[in-house]
Amino acid sequence: MTAITKLKEHFDKAISKPVDLDIYLGDDWWQVSPAEAEVFGLELEDVPPLVEAWQLYEAIADILCSDFHASPLCIEARAALPFIEPRVTDERQWIRFAALLGIPSAKAFAWYYKFHFDMEDGGVIERDDDHVPMPRAAVLPKPTHPPVTDRCSDIDDCIPF
Repeated sequence: MTAITKLKEHFDKAISKPVDLDIYLGDDWWQVSPAEAEVFGLELEDVPPLVEAWQLYEAIADILCSDFHASPLCIEARAALPFIEPRVTDERQWIRFAALLGIPSAKAFAWYYKFHFDMEDGGVIERDDDHVPMPRAAVLPKPTHPPVTDRCSDIDDCIPF
């Protein structure tokens, strides 16, 4: 049996366990909020297999230390999946890996960006230029209209007949 076949069996076994979907509704990285579901096109039922696959991917990429990370299967999978660059999360690598587990590329793509936006929002991802102010375009001033004044001293003077 190949490492990839064993990995697929491991994944299938992990996601075959019944779960309470309500625990996957929220604002943590492994959950989906109603806004994220709408923006990324994810359904609550998509989240458990995506989280499981993501954790396997990060363990194989030597990012996540878990029980699986140190397992013989993970070590075997690293050798069988040379396209996964160590200590790097990459959209193409992830989508290719997810496909091996039966996850459609659109769902894998959505999860990748949902996860990264969540990490960015949480301040986990920092960049060297975060302190640099964003250039702004010149903006035309809003037109001003002359103030409306009451030109009539008496209401009868304003009636045009």
